[in-house]
Amino acid sequence: MLCRADDATLGDLREGVKTFEDLDRTARRVMGEGHPLLVNIECCLRKSRAALRARETPPPSPPFDAVASQEKLAQDVFRTARVKLAQERLELAQTLAARAHGEGAGPNP
Repeated sequence: MLCRADDATLGDLREGVKTFEDLDRTARRVMGEGHPLLVNIECCLRKSRAALRARETPPPSPPFDAVASQEKLAQDVFRTARVKLAQERLELAQTLAARAHGEGAGPNP
């Protein structure tokens, strides 16, 4: 059966599902709802759809680690705060140096 073939392409699986869907409709119309062959067709259709879903479904993503995520966020916030503090210190040092040299002549706060 095509859905069991390891080398079946996604297109092959889609075609197989479509074929079984067409076969199911035709068999119901021609032989009637109660025909025993429909059980086999339905089983093949279910297996074909399952194989197609399995191939189309992307692999699951790794589990979300909330603690690691929060730690990373805290590290990023701390790093940003340190950079901002360093910038403010530099600006303060530049302002003080400018005032010490008389460049910032004006009223002192």
